[in-house]
Amino acid sequence: MTPLELDHLTKLSQAQQDADAAKLRAIHSEEQRIRSQLAALDATHDSARDLPALETLQQRRVGGDLLWQRWIGRRRRELQMQLARCLARKGTARRHLQKSFGKSSALQKIETNAQTREDHATNTRRFEAMTQIGVLLQSK
Repeated sequence: MTPLELDHLTKLSQAQQDADAAKLRAIHSEEQRIRSQLAALDATHDSARDLPALETLQQRRVGGDLLWQRWIGRRRRELQMQLARCLARKGTARRHLQKSFGKSSALQKIETNAQTREDHATNTRRFEAMTQIGVLLQSK
């Protein structure tokens, strides 16, 4: 593999890693949004529980308290299902990011090693050339 090809491959793997990181950040934002919705739902439920007895009595007479409790339960289940799906996607995205990070790191290491070998070979050639020049100058 030529140094140019290795450089292109390294840049490509870095771009893939960046894309995977962006996907993970988006999923993390979605997770935070769902968790905040769950927290808001719990806060609403708690505040409704603290209503004065007169208001809750009126709600019970028309069946509003049961409807409210059912709605809260359904909404909580919906949000928890969304959170579960989001966490599953997050796990997959994290594995993809780990894989692309590993590829990118390995390619960077290979590129660094190749550059080091190339530099060493160049220095060896220069030293040999200087040695030959020195021998030629001494023979005169």
